[in-house]
Amino acid sequence: MIMPSFAQEIVFSLVMPYLRDGQILCLLPGNCGSLVFRRMMREAGIRKNVVFAETNTIPYACRCVEPGRVFVLAVKQGIGIGALPGTETNRIAEDLEQILNLKLFPHKNVAQNALNNPNMVVHPATAVLNMGIFESRKGSFYFYREGMSESICKVLQEIDNERMSITESLGLGRDSFFHHTKQYYDFNFKTIREFAVSSPIHSSFGYDAPLSPRDRYISEDCPFLLVPVYGFGKLLGIRTPVTESIITVASIYNDTNYFQTGRTLAKLGLEDMSKEQILEYLN
Repeated sequence: MIMPSFAQEIVFSLVMPYLRDGQILCLLPGNCGSLVFRRMMREAGIRKNVVFAETNTIPYACRCVEPGRVFVLAVKQGIGIGALPGTETNRIAEDLEQILNLKLFPHKNVAQNALNNPNMVVHPATAVLNMGIFESRKGSFYFYREGMSESICKVLQEIDNERMSITESLGLGRDSFFHHTKQYYDFNFKTIREFAVSSPIHSSFGYDAPLSPRDRYISEDCPFLLVPVYGFGKLLGIRTPVTESIITVASIYNDTNYFQTGRTLAKLGLEDMSKEQILEYLN
């Protein structure tokens, strides 16, 4: 199931009546979609024995040039994967490696997988903090090497720190943004600014800045990536002021309230659960 997060529920509602025992449904990327699907099945009274899997990104660094044409900047050498239930992750990873012809790095569960999507670190805050120049120049701007300035990279690093505090509290490790760029591209950058200006991939497309706050860097990555981070932070008593501020400004830009419309713990089927109950449910 390869599609933007905002399309997942729409498509799964069409798929759900035809599920069969023993099926595996894999989302690329997942962004906690499998938890939403499990909740949808429960609410619909569908009790099929289906296993869900999620990757934390897609295999390609790419851009849509126009309908039917995609520019592929690079193919990742490996990506993360988690399953629901987490006990199935290793088995599914072995099977899917053969199908995708790609190295899959197993995560403990789908929450670890979703909370380790590095897009949440670089996309939403860079887009929010540069929106004035993006709109004025109509996208004629380098998102990474120009948008991710020294000062903005300080904000991005704080978002990564807040994210890692949550994964660590959940017992899911503390894998940094650099850990993922090493897995994907074998990069060895030490700072986010170094990544922004030195990656041979991420400025190779040319001007690639969003045209408006409706772009997926905000309209997808805020509600489907940052809102779960904020939600887990509230559950765990971990403050996420930088993440919260980016969601707040993005909500104003798009005349919505991402704290309500995004992937909240309630939408993930985790509302009113304790940390221990959530981990048991995931695993």
